Amino acid sequence: MVTLDQIRSLEAKVQRAVAYIADLKEENALLQKNLEKYRMRIDELEVLINRYKDDQNEIEQGVLNALSHLDRLEDDISRTPAPPAASGSGIPEVEDIEARPVRPLEEPASDGKGGIENELDIF
Repeated sequence: MVTLDQIRSLEAKVQRAVAYIADLKEENALLQKNLEKYRMRIDELEVLINRYKDDQNEIEQGVLNALSHLDRLEDDISRTPAPPAASGSGIPEVEDIEARPVRPLEEPASDGKGGIENELDIF
């Protein structure tokens, strides 16, 4: 036969189980909400990663195109014979520059007042 104490004990255990289940449901709802936030953030990050990859590919293609242009330019320059150095072209040769004497700078003439001749007196 079932006693009154056994019924009360069973009822207390059922109430604790119901309370525990309610706590678990609240925790589950909170975890589901967080999971949805995390999924949305993951989607946003995946979009950013794809944009980054696309940008990187575009940058890589731009660099490769620039290098290709430079290679072609270098090839064109190496195939073209250098023009003979013409005297009087306006561009001095290195030997001409090294052979020139170095002249010291001339000091400006003083007017005796601490100023320099040919300057306008302001006062």
